[in-house]
Amino acid sequence: MNLHIEPREGNALAFYLDGDLQFDTRDERLYHESLVLPTLSLSRPRRVLICGGGDGLALREVLRFPGVESVDLVDWSAETLDLARTTFAPYNENALADPRVSVHTGDAWAFLEARPDSQWDAILCDFTVPRTADEARVYSKEWFARLRAALTESGVVGINACSPQRVPEAFACLVHTVAAAGLSPVPFRACITSFFEQGYGIWGFILAGRQRLRRRDLKNLSCPIPTQQAELSRLWHAAKFTPAERQRFALAPVQTLAQSHYVPLLLNPGGMPSTGAEPLFERLLRAIPLLHPHHTRTMVESMAEQVVGTIHTLDLKRLTDELLARSHRLPSRLRAELEALRVHLLRPFLRLDIWATRLFATLLLILTLANIVAPDNAYGKGSSGLGHASVSRGLGSFGRGSFGKGASGFSSTTRSAGSFTKGPSGFASSSRPKGGSFSSGNIKPGTFAPEAPISGNGFRHTWRQQTPTDVFGQTYRTRTFYYSYHSYGYRSGVGSGAGQPEPQRQPARFVADDDMLVLENGDVVLTLADTVFLVVSQGTVTLHKDGTPEPLLSLYADPTLFENIAARLRDQRTALDAEIRQREEWLAWVGWTKVVVPSVKEDTEEVASLKELQRRLLLAVERIGQPSSQTAPGLSANDQLDAVELCTGIGLLRDDRIAVLGADGQWSYYSPGAVPANLKPVFAAIGAKLVKETESDIRGWQEELKTLASDKAALESDLQEYNSLASQYGSSYEVDYGSATMTASAAIDRTNKDIADNTRANEEALREMGRLQRQLVSLTALKP
Repeated sequence: MNLHIEPREGNALAFYLDGDLQFDTRDERLYHESLVLPTLSLSRPRRVLICGGGDGLALREVLRFPGVESVDLVDWSAETLDLARTTFAPYNENALADPRVSVHTGDAWAFLEARPDSQWDAILCDFTVPRTADEARVYSKEWFARLRAALTESGVVGINACSPQRVPEAFACLVHTVAAAGLSPVPFRACITSFFEQGYGIWGFILAGRQRLRRRDLKNLSCPIPTQQAELSRLWHAAKFTPAERQRFALAPVQTLAQSHYVPLLLNPGGMPSTGAEPLFERLLRAIPLLHPHHTRTMVESMAEQVVGTIHTLDLKRLTDELLARSHRLPSRLRAELEALRVHLLRPFLRLDIWATRLFATLLLILTLANIVAPDNAYGKGSSGLGHASVSRGLGSFGRGSFGKGASGFSSTTRSAGSFTKGPSGFASSSRPKGGSFSSGNIKPGTFAPEAPISGNGFRHTWRQQTPTDVFGQTYRTRTFYYSYHSYGYRSGVGSGAGQPEPQRQPARFVADDDMLVLENGDVVLTLADTVFLVVSQGTVTLHKDGTPEPLLSLYADPTLFENIAARLRDQRTALDAEIRQREEWLAWVGWTKVVVPSVKEDTEEVASLKELQRRLLLAVERIGQPSSQTAPGLSANDQLDAVELCTGIGLLRDDRIAVLGADGQWSYYSPGAVPANLKPVFAAIGAKLVKETESDIRGWQEELKTLASDKAALESDLQEYNSLASQYGSSYEVDYGSATMTASAAIDRTNKDIADNTRANEEALREMGRLQRQLVSLTALKP
């Protein structure tokens, strides 16, 4: 048993037992008042038994209750009891030293067996959540039947259960088990903030009596002592469960000493344990232990399906040869089994039922053990949970100029999807999150760290077929770029020169962002519309249009643009390093099963593809090169007002002129009627795309304004309620504030602050709406 005490601010502490939080002194009264005081209020006890609770905190609440003459406390952990007398004494108010208390170090079951004729008016079960079937003995029908016998006729038991939110089947099992033991249960729940923060969910308790208890018994519960955190007057609401939940209570299995259901349901929320009547295959699945927090029964079944799917196509002779080739690593008994199998396979009539069962069990056990070592790579991949960022605009020096908006003074839209997004049409989903790694300064380069592993199959099935793939393994539509680039820059839409390289066709291989692609040769392309793109290569930035290989414009090569692209690619290589390490750890365990399990063979191929991508990203960083370090002038203060950035180096001014920052660092301006014929459809295509995005952003802000208005109405209603409670019961009256509990005065202050924050957010949303609407007017002027 591992005991750990973690200091908290303000002389508080948290106590962990085998890694599980037992209490946090900042809110432990909410837990212990919820467990103890309803039990005692219903039973009005003279004699009380506490099973578990060695920290003395439940005992403290019992001793506060009037009429209590004696308390027996039984806990098997001498270490916890020592802490209760020392470190925990300031928090339990030296409860163990009270003359009414008898402390017993030992097993609660044995304690009751030794006292078959003893009875108590109230019994509290303050045990830790069990991890094994043996620990679950004190959650069995036999245990609760013993408690029933130890209760006086009007006695009540208070039980620490589990979370009806996180493990509803386990909670239902416990309620049904209590009822099966002849007690009348009333379950209820409470939000213990520290438990909730640890991921345990809303916590559950059970009250149970020899006489019938009803939920309505809690409606007018009268507690003779004040509570500091728990609101016993609201207990009646906390005991309300839906008809579906109540039906689950009645249909749940009963935990007994002979058949353990409670622990399997705690480990496997969402399913019921084995009844023993399933086929061999089902019982075999049930027998595989879940030993890692990431494991679920669904994961095991998913892996089993892969194994079963290959049973009929197994080349057992080949598998046996593969195993025997490694037999020097195996125990002698296992080598003997393999030799026997090889002899068995030579027989004309085979019975493989026993051998298949052993093989199946061995494969699943090894895969399960491997997942403990490398849990992110087994069973399934999950979803990435991350979107891509915009890099075609707002990426270069436009975040650090002399006028606060960058060298150009252009203002970027909130987001840009690019034209190379998922789906057959290549258009982005409207559900993509706003902002991005390089727009509006939301996330700085060098901070890319995927929160989820590779989830797509792009590096397994399509990478070898030249299908573009992102760092999460998601695949995109194929696109090839036809272009040529030159070593000198263009100030106009005309380019020529002898000895220039031949145009080339380069397919996209890697999708670094919504509009940032790495091509086969390592060049980086930033897509601006379906037919318009920038090529960033060898220190240059050129504007291109599909079907026209010669560059239309050569733009200013902003050093910051190149630094940010390189940083993004390096960050993604770092993410790939982590993915490769995890997969190699996984394959070190299960690589030999690739002759049987197709997914393991695909894992091997995936690692090779990831390493190839690593090399390609390194080539891309080298390929983009270094631009000249010349500093470009910014726009005039007048021109920068309400200017809209179309892409890096090109902007739309408020007088509808187009401003272009050329490769030589000088500005060129095109009035609406003087835009070159080859550039007019290019600017119009970019503008049309930005119009769609701006309209989408405006709709998003409109929804945000509606949400803010709804939030404000709710906050004002809460404020009215808190003011009413404060006027009736005083400013120190405890109220609920979200999942926390605080005084009415504190809740009023917090709510007023929230209302002020809401008002500021509303003003900011209105300003952004105005900017986007002005931008939309400007963009609609860009017509072919």
